[in-house]
Amino acid sequence: MKKLVFTILIIFGGTNIFAQQSDYQIIESFNSEVDSIKYKMRTITSSDEADSLDNALEVIREKFAKHATLINESIYPNSYEGEVADLAMQINKAEERLLLIEHQNDKIADISSQVQKYQNELAYLNGYVDSLNIMIKDSQESEARLSQLVRQYREGLENRDRLVMDFVDSLMITHYRKINTTGSEAGGNSEITFKNAENPLVAIKKMVEDNTEYANATSNALTIEDYLRMYTVQKHFSDTWNEIGDQMLSVYGGNAPMQWKSEIESGLKDWRMISSRNMWKSLDQYLDYSEINTEAFDNNYSFYIALESFIKDAKKNGEQKIFTDEEYAKYKAFQDFWSQKFKNEWGDMIKEGEVLSVSQMTAIDNELSQWEQEVRPVHPMFLALIVLVVLSLTAYLFVMYREKHTH
Repeated sequence: MKKLVFTILIIFGGTNIFAQQSDYQIIESFNSEVDSIKYKMRTITSSDEADSLDNALEVIREKFAKHATLINESIYPNSYEGEVADLAMQINKAEERLLLIEHQNDKIADISSQVQKYQNELAYLNGYVDSLNIMIKDSQESEARLSQLVRQYREGLENRDRLVMDFVDSLMITHYRKINTTGSEAGGNSEITFKNAENPLVAIKKMVEDNTEYANATSNALTIEDYLRMYTVQKHFSDTWNEIGDQMLSVYGGNAPMQWKSEIESGLKDWRMISSRNMWKSLDQYLDYSEINTEAFDNNYSFYIALESFIKDAKKNGEQKIFTDEEYAKYKAFQDFWSQKFKNEWGDMIKEGEVLSVSQMTAIDNELSQWEQEVRPVHPMFLALIVLVVLSLTAYLFVMYREKHTH
């Protein structure tokens, strides 16, 4: 009898131990499969992989739903239902983010082909302009042929600058708008890896380097208009980069955004310095050629002060030579430069390049108006009228004098 009781106790005790081991294995299996999904969620790179996680979560539901009470007791204060719902939400967010990235990849692939197209066109224009410059330097051709080469060279540079502006407006800003939209839709996550897409920072850096090289290679064939245009292109490029550069670096900078930033902005600084120096020097030479002898200038403010001082000095001199045409001719020369060249022919580049601000130009206009009033020559009819009045007065006085002495 004692043996029978002992046997029964062993059987029931073994069953209880087996049940405890089975419960432990269920909980361990649940935790293991949940952890596996969480780990894969940090490493997936495509929406297809996110779909596979959906399938894995469905397996968990089918496998462990009947053990929900056991799992609830084990992971309290969390619950089986809460864990599964949280996983489903995270998988859904990851899938949405990856779908956005894949959509972005398609856009970037298209933009990358445009970048390559721009680079090819720029390389062609670079070669064309370089060959023309060499031909001009080595030319033994007639004056007419040399003039034709110079014209073609300047047109080539103009087309090249237009291509740079198109690159800024069509690609840099397009990139910014698209990555900005993607970043906001993806919850602000801008660290995106783009597959099979050429990094636009490479094209930007190369374009900055090329333009710096061309700005530094000055030529006697270039005019003030060319240097103004090149200065305006550089400013537009720099302004655009200042606006969107940080966002582009956060997306395309990879593991070295600060290195990209340093290299691009260092290049932009060199390009700005050279294009600025060339433009102000060329403008100074143009004024000298036009016999408008101002003080030296090399930036926006010193240029404004030079023009203002020139007008004020001319007004002061004009007050002392009221009846001569010399000062009026000086006024006309400056007025023609200011109205015809500076504000009319160069107006768009002056505004875009901020060579002078609107308020500075208004101030010069006011000074110029006052200058005209002070140096405008007396009209011949007015002189004739004065002579007539003087003669009449002289005759009258003479008659009065005769009458007085006659009586």
